[in-house]
Amino acid sequence: MHAARPLVVVLGAALLVTGCSSTPKVPGPKVPAPLESVAHYSENLYDAARSKDWTAAAAQRDTLKRAVLELSRAANESAALKSGVSAQIAVLDTSVSNHNRMTTLRSANEMTRLAAELARPYNAPVPVEITLLDYSGRELEVWAGAGDLAKLRDATATLRQTWDNVRKTVEKQRGGVAAATGFEALVARAESAATIGDYAAAATPVLDEVDKLEQLFP
Repeated sequence: MHAARPLVVVLGAALLVTGCSSTPKVPGPKVPAPLESVAHYSENLYDAARSKDWTAAAAQRDTLKRAVLELSRAANESAALKSGVSAQIAVLDTSVSNHNRMTTLRSANEMTRLAAELARPYNAPVPVEITLLDYSGRELEVWAGAGDLAKLRDATATLRQTWDNVRKTVEKQRGGVAAATGFEALVARAESAATIGDYAAAATPVLDEVDKLEQLFP
């Protein structure tokens, strides 16, 4: 898998603009360190479980648990999303100890999604939807491994929705039009998949291309 990057969102994404349409948008605060840690270590845990390195997985889980504890003390985070994070860490505590690869992959990736959603009010240069594209790529990987066509179709629908939401933002970046054209082709490839093998073959290119999309936002 790919090295985790700090969670990032569009500048001012959570700012509510009132009054006339010309009111300038002001960047929100920086992503808190505990939230960045949750994002980072959940992806590292996914990678460790993917390669069946349970020693590394246990170490990442323990570090992730500490980050979740710090996050739980933050006063300004969504209570519902924090509750979801706490629920996933409970699942991971058991699944890693039992070397349950599929449950660990699913839960670690869900943790990544929750961390991305928690990051929406904060200030960083890359849209949160780019992180969610990475999440969807891993969902394709997970459910292809499980042989679940229904879940794969759901993951593809989410991939399409997320991509449609962020495509115009990507196209505005230098080199973004070409990158958007390439990623659109990958989404279309996933949408045309008919077999488990088709979905599995689509997952890795999606994940590779998300890394390139991230580079468009320096």
